[in-house]
Amino acid sequence: MLKPYDIPTNFAIRSVSTTLDYEFTTVAGKKYLLPAKTEITSQYGFRSTRNVEEFLHYRKFGTETNLTFDTPEVPLH
Repeated sequence: MLKPYDIPTNFAIRSVSTTLDYEFTTVAGKKYLLPAKTEITSQYGFRSTRNVEEFLHYRKFGTETNLTFDTPEVPLH
């Protein structure tokens, strides 16, 4: 959890915190430790907000390529 301290009293935001949870997730047959959920809360004045995000449907994208260089034969003198 991330939580700031010593926020100036005349600043509009009174408090804020961020939590990021990780989980092992299978992607393309292998397990990876990846972000699963984040929660951000903040309070300003008499109002507060809470944002929750979940990370789902991880996929692996890839491609393959071959580079070839055709070099003409140089005649020998």
